[in-house]
Amino acid sequence: MNEAYATDRLDKQQSAHNAVRMEARLTKLETDREHDRQWFKTLEQRLGDGLDNVRTELRDESQLLRADLTQFRGDLRGDCHALRTELGDIRKHMHTHFLWFMGIQATTTFALLGLGAKALHMY
Repeated sequence: MNEAYATDRLDKQQSAHNAVRMEARLTKLETDREHDRQWFKTLEQRLGDGLDNVRTELRDESQLLRADLTQFRGDLRGDCHALRTELGDIRKHMHTHFLWFMGIQATTTFALLGLGAKALHMY
């Protein structure tokens, strides 16, 4: 609203009496003040409702995110447990294969030593 225009218009009234012009100005100011009060009240209510909606949406999204994180952690724990079990099985198989390999190595070594001793007529 253009205050200068409203004030100029009130000053240009036909009455030459300052009291009449002053009364018109006061009436206009009171009306504008009431209008502004209502406008600010409406604006405050709209902002409050909007902030409440934003808070509600953020709370809902936060709860969904927490639920997703909880599910992800559960899945991750399950996967880690399965991986540990699988790694444990692999270690058992590797240990068994290692023992077989060492046994074969020892047997081959002693067989070669025995063959060499037989070839050299050591026994």
